[in-house]
Amino acid sequence: MTVENSKPVALGVASDSSKITNVIPQSFPTDFPKVSGAEVEAAFENDGQPNVDWTANMDTSEVVSFFKMELPKSGWKISSTKDIAGGMVFEVTKGDLIAQNGIGKDQEGSKTMIFVGIQKAVPTP
Repeated sequence: MTVENSKPVALGVASDSSKITNVIPQSFPTDFPKVSGAEVEAAFENDGQPNVDWTANMDTSEVVSFFKMELPKSGWKISSTKDIAGGMVFEVTKGDLIAQNGIGKDQEGSKTMIFVGIQKAVPTP
């Protein structure tokens, strides 16, 4: 599979900051696991592709463990993981969707940041 839109979209970066809200876009998959008590910090769409940023008052390792357990339960297949400084990035797929899920500490180190960007995939010829 490849990403449908060839323009790269960085997690947590909106192409038009005037469209950033704290409301999860309707196009965000309802079955993507959400950490209980996490607060939406920013939500937006880039070319119809939803992105949501949350903060959680939990240890980063707890959030990573949550996603390792809950993603497969919700039917999302973990394609790859990458350890990052004190956190992790997941790439997961379900049907024709690819999600990038980044988890790490905020700048103050007091909260855990959760970034999710969803893209449509198309079969490679």
